[in-house]
Amino acid sequence: MNKTIKLVTGVLAFLILIAVTVSMFLTSGPNLNGKTVIQLFSTKTENAATYKELIKAFEKKYPSIEVQLSSPSSAATVLRTDLAKNSLPDVIAVGGDNNLVSLVSSEGLRNLAGQSYAKTTLPAYRKMITSLYSKKSLYAVPYATNAAGVIYNKALFKKAGIKTVPTT
Repeated sequence: MNKTIKLVTGVLAFLILIAVTVSMFLTSGPNLNGKTVIQLFSTKTENAATYKELIKAFEKKYPSIEVQLSSPSSAATVLRTDLAKNSLPDVIAVGGDNNLVSLVSSEGLRNLAGQSYAKTTLPAYRKMITSLYSKKSLYAVPYATNAAGVIYNKALFKKAGIKTVPTT
């Protein structure tokens, strides 16, 4: 559990680093009682509880920073509205989908290619990100990855008399 908290805190620290260096329109967050406020927007409502725990640990370590999480159920609509109002959050946790493409098209993102943390991103991940848009700059850095595929139990296939893996 402690190892998980440290890992998750590290991920949040990385996100905050991005917020500081990638602030969507290069503006600083508002000050609230002497604190810098950073807006963290996530397009996945299912990770809100995890982010809240990460934010709690981060704010304890960095008491001069307040992180405000927004993870609405209609995230894509909220993001498009913010984009239309020219009022994007400081940090956006978004998948590699049309939401990212819209953000890149808005020309409100900062090119991260020259940042030290971006240079450590595996080339395959960089290619996955940049293949989503036609510009050669790097406008997003992965902080998590997913694996997708089909897993099957060979013993059950054998028991059922299936000799080859289905292809459809």
